[in-house]
Amino acid sequence: SGAFLTWLRDEDEPFYLEPSKGVIPLGVNNVDAVVNANVLFALSLHEVRDVSGYNESVALLDQVVRQHSWPAASLYYPQRMMFPYALTRAYRDGGADKEGLKGAIKILMNDLLQEQYLDPNYPQLYGSFQNTTGGRKNLSTALACSALINMGDSIAVEIGKRDAYIKAINAGIAYLLRSKEVY
Repeated sequence: SGAFLTWLRDEDEPFYLEPSKGVIPLGVNNVDAVVNANVLFALSLHEVRDVSGYNESVALLDQVVRQHSWPAASLYYPQRMMFPYALTRAYRDGGADKEGLKGAIKILMNDLLQEQYLDPNYPQLYGSFQNTTGGRKNLSTALACSALINMGDSIAVEIGKRDAYIKAINAGIAYLLRSKEVY
């Protein structure tokens, strides 16, 4: 893909020759979606966008969202909502390719609005977001709410879902305030 690899190490070297220089888990230097979102964030924050891999990373992340494969696009970050958080942080706080990722951000907002648990028959779960194992947890809800906030009200207006957006954020924050889980 030309996007950024996960490990800063030559994968042709023997894996455990010099462990002090690091190892590549599983012996494969994967392309991880969260890693690429974090790299875009760092590069964009420092206004370094003209390096090899930047545009390829934008294209990869756009594709991951458009194909709705983002929930499984990260081997090293198993928390389900880490990708939306990392991508939207790169988009908002880093200014990562605002135009190249805007369409993906709109799709991701729709995805997140559909992911939230809003069944009024189960008030103890109302407003929560699923974690990787299927349970409802504080971390996934906090990450999803942060991702929605990072996307912003203007995206919600553009996709015609402002009311759902505001309801999702309010319900998520209310869930977190009700929750007794501590991390």
